Amino acid sequence: MATIPEQPQVTPEQMFERLQVWYGMSEQLGQLKTAEVLARKALAAFYFPTPEEGTNRMDLGQGFDLKLDHKVNRNVDEAALNALGGDAKALKEIEKLEIPMGDLFVQKWELKTGAYRTLNAAQRKFVDKLLDIKEGTPSLSIVPKADTAGQAAHVAAAEAAAAQAGPELKFDINTGKEEDTQEGQYFRDADSVWWLLEGEEWLEVTTMSTLEELEAQLTAMTAKPKRGGRRKAGAK
Repeated sequence: MATIPEQPQVTPEQMFERLQVWYGMSEQLGQLKTAEVLARKALAAFYFPTPEEGTNRMDLGQGFDLKLDHKVNRNVDEAALNALGGDAKALKEIEKLEIPMGDLFVQKWELKTGAYRTLNAAQRKFVDKLLDIKEGTPSLSIVPKADTAGQAAHVAAAEAAAAQAGPELKFDINTGKEEDTQEGQYFRDADSVWWLLEGEEWLEVTTMSTLEELEAQLTAMTAKPKRGGRRKAGAK
């Protein structure tokens, strides 16, 4: 049986000195985090003055894009929502506009963003009065330019691999509607972009190896069963 290596001996004085060093590092880290957030907001506002919600890109040249993930936080105004119960006029307007309140608001009055995005202009104008809308902190990064042709070939290779192998359910993938995605699930949107839902935040999947595995698993999960199969007993 292997022996556990002895731990190096340290004195209380040495540990106290290390504590002081750590404290200085934590103070610097806090200041850097604040400075980085402020710089990120200033850069995002300069390079993307009118961003669209979701992913925005700007060509930096030499094969790189500046990518902005523009977030909008929509928190339910519970007081406004609760007041609807005694507002006959508002209830009639909801019925007139055919607003799917049951699809929009779930337990604890959390807004379902997927359903919100399907509203028309009149519906959204009414629903926005029930929300506390604030822009979230932008996520900014410099990334290689999107290789559309390479991605298409990548997907084709993944589909070919999935056709030969059975489904390996490594990932929890939602193959239904976006608004039905649960925390920890992966979802591919209409533009074939993969997302992971963590908490209330959508994270774009950009790692090629992960994308390949997701595509292969999705292809296997959604493949149509082949006709035929075993003959029934007694059939010729």
